[in-house]
Amino acid sequence: SHLISFDSVYSIANLTTVSVPFMLSRATPMHPEIYTHEKSIVDAFSEAGYYTAWIANQSFGNPFLMRISENCDYQHYIPTDVKNHDNLDIRLLDYAQNIMENDSKQKLIVLHSLGCHFKYNLRYPDSFRYYQPDLSSETPLKDILNPDDNPDIHLKELLEKTDLLEGMRELLVNSYDNAICYTDYFIDSTISMLDAQNKPAVLIYIGDHGENLLDDERHLFLHATYQGSVYEYHVPLFVWTSDEYRTLHPNVENNLQANKSKSITSMVLFHSLMEAGHISYPQWDASLSIFNPQLRSDSVLYGLDANLKLKQLPK
Repeated sequence: SHLISFDSVYSIANLTTVSVPFMLSRATPMHPEIYTHEKSIVDAFSEAGYYTAWIANQSFGNPFLMRISENCDYQHYIPTDVKNHDNLDIRLLDYAQNIMENDSKQKLIVLHSLGCHFKYNLRYPDSFRYYQPDLSSETPLKDILNPDDNPDIHLKELLEKTDLLEGMRELLVNSYDNAICYTDYFIDSTISMLDAQNKPAVLIYIGDHGENLLDDERHLFLHATYQGSVYEYHVPLFVWTSDEYRTLHPNVENNLQANKSKSITSMVLFHSLMEAGHISYPQWDASLSIFNPQLRSDSVLYGLDANLKLKQLPK
């Protein structure tokens, strides 16, 4: 209820270390250096009097994110390897619960989740294996990767075997879809936790990149490819508002609904959060806020490729 999905959102880059700084700063593809010498959106909330919290289960040691998180009132990185099956996003809420229930002041809580990052079958528990076979199905995986009991099969040969590729793609897609189901569960659980506070609240969920799953004749896999594809750059953006927030701001849902199909990039997050938190500064840009009727929709969008070169984003 009251969850709005934006369907034409594109990440500035196709890898986390590049795309996240553009979400949290005023940097643009034309001026990427901005995030290295300006403060972040989290710093802005802190200066406006908000209690800030950073809770993450990835990106340990990233200099940009460590600088931001170290300046927060609360910081917690779950010290578990991303390749560990126990590192599930729902664990982030164990640490967010107490912060949400604290009545001290207004809050900005950042949850940096793993989402549907490879290896996809490590992103969900066995109870979410709705689609099978998946990457946890060891016997089918071995059969597919070694169909002729030939241990010397090469990648070039793999890419020429249509049946083999389709079998691999089934495992990847099933695992990815299971991870999507678990991400839905994580978002739903976060919303339920917020809703139970009976306070004005906004949740924004955005992906920093997508994934290639052998989708077309190029047989691209994972992300951060040099070619780049629409599957890597097209990302989800969900917004939920509580009853109490909509009562205070009766136009917010209509504005979000009117904007949900506009063609935008992840750069909107900085200015959108400023408006959602009612923080203003002289260079604030209404055309980059999803909460504002002036949000600009662009027919041509620009971002960066894996070499950090300016490129027109595939749509």
